[in-house]
Amino acid sequence: MTTSFNWTISSLERYVSTGIVKALHWRVNAEKSGRKDYSYGVLGLPSPGETFVPFEDLTEEFVIGWLDSVEYFDKEEVEAKLEEKIDKVISLETTTEGPLPWYVEPEEEEEVPG
Repeated sequence: MTTSFNWTISSLERYVSTGIVKALHWRVNAEKSGRKDYSYGVLGLPSPGETFVPFEDLTEEFVIGWLDSVEYFDKEEVEAKLEEKIDKVISLETTTEGPLPWYVEPEEEEEVPG
């Protein structure tokens, strides 16, 4: 089964005077086989250079794209570690269902006409 990931941005830190975002707070939720986990963090951003987008024009989708463009942040690694945590939980699960390993079904007795 595949793991689904949902990335969100919970807040942005910006310079009020310029509107330049200096850091973003991210969260990723993961789900696999009904098991859920999450990871979160803060990513400091480099100067936007000539690609500056005014703060009021930013969208969450656009800002999530920054996670892929910052070379010192590895989105795939975050997802892999999160998936590894979920896989470990799944592998350690226990159950009380089913018979004991030494249990043998009794044979049905034949009815004797009488």
